[in-house]
Amino acid sequence: MLGFKYTSKDCVRHFLKQVLEGQFAVAEVAGELQEAFPELHEEYGVYEQLDQSQERKSCLTSLMSVIWLLTDRYDLFTAGQAPKSRLTPEQWADMQLFVKWANMSMDTIQAVFAFLAIRGLGKAKMLSSQLPTIHQGPELTVLHLMRAAPNVVPSAERMGEEMCRLVETNLMIHTQFNLGQMMQGENLPFNVKKLQDYINETGEDSLKFYLVSLVGILCGIAGDGGQVVLGSRFMNENNGRTTLLCMSALQHLGGQTAQEVYWGYILARSQTFGLQISTPQEIALVRLACLNRAHHPSDVEVVSDAWESLAVSDRNVLIEFFLRDGIVETTYLFSFLPLCFANARDNVAVGLASAFTVLAEIVDMMNANVNAEATLVTVDLSDLAVFFGTVKSQGVLLTCIMQSELVGDGSSLCLKMDWNQVNAGESGDFDIGNGLIRVMRNQRAHADELATIKMQIALSLGTGTRIHSRQLEHCATWT
Repeated sequence: MLGFKYTSKDCVRHFLKQVLEGQFAVAEVAGELQEAFPELHEEYGVYEQLDQSQERKSCLTSLMSVIWLLTDRYDLFTAGQAPKSRLTPEQWADMQLFVKWANMSMDTIQAVFAFLAIRGLGKAKMLSSQLPTIHQGPELTVLHLMRAAPNVVPSAERMGEEMCRLVETNLMIHTQFNLGQMMQGENLPFNVKKLQDYINETGEDSLKFYLVSLVGILCGIAGDGGQVVLGSRFMNENNGRTTLLCMSALQHLGGQTAQEVYWGYILARSQTFGLQISTPQEIALVRLACLNRAHHPSDVEVVSDAWESLAVSDRNVLIEFFLRDGIVETTYLFSFLPLCFANARDNVAVGLASAFTVLAEIVDMMNANVNAEATLVTVDLSDLAVFFGTVKSQGVLLTCIMQSELVGDGSSLCLKMDWNQVNAGESGDFDIGNGLIRVMRNQRAHADELATIKMQIALSLGTGTRIHSRQLEHCATWT
């Protein structure tokens, strides 16, 4: 692009080498990055042309944060964080060990920076909506631009062939695996297995590239990009702890099974919560704590109180569900489940316990009606998340759940809510529906009482369920 200082691969490489050697003043770095990666320019860049100013700033914050990470500048990386919640020096030391493990060459570093500079363009609906359906989706859009419209992503033009391969591979990995879902206990060993299989095909370097780029992406969350000394607001003590645990687990992909990696991460999270993980119920509670974005024992207490208030029948449904892995036994990935729980907590008409009860009902609905050949069925709960945030009474909530509908086929479904009465308050109109639910609850409770007795007998004979023992074995292996 005319008018920019760094117009070739070698120029960009030399610039990055100078930055990492500290040859630029801190105040100059943000401006120079916009010259080296033109998409990010605050006036002429494609982000601004697409009205994606905030995304541009987040990408810029990602780049700056990675610079401070690679140059061991804890002061700049954490400068924008509140003192009480700041990433700790001990966590920073662990991040430096992670950087050492990645052992990136200058070519790889340049490719990481190019990826972080262009990846946000795929979120621009103004751009992706003009492409054929097969190229829509954040990562697929960027892949198409790199191959068919390189003038839109000049940073890709300034990479060598091997750099482009790394970036393209990384974009494909992002279509296969969502790290944020793992951090929240939302996805499953099935998803880890997909990532593992892909890494086995592409090599360990692609895993290192993926994890480093993900740290960069996370660092850019909540970043304004306007003040270079702010570093990463997101990567504070709480988020840093979860990120480091997840990165540590995934670094074992080459030497452990997907189940061991996943359940090892859940075990590590349980230790930060101060929870035991020696029984099926404790494993389920840890996953619920992750799904509720818990960080402190007080957060876990809220989840635990809601869990203890459930009928035994609902707890048993959820325990069995939360222990499936999608590899050996069929299970469901409920996307937007953390948002469902967050909205339920914030709405006094719902509450967390009711959200858990609804989840048990949905799992029952899936068990009764889904006969997919795939071992993992993905269910979009975004409609339910909005419903949780707006419904005005529990009576309406329970009735509308009974009238909800699963739409789709095969391994991808969407739960559609009945919105006709979302704004209604409590009234007699819902007594019949609620009465039926209460009858179903009572019937299930009686059945559960018998099931509990049978389980106690089975355990006394040493014939506990295979699922429970298998997950506990994976946790033990990880330690």
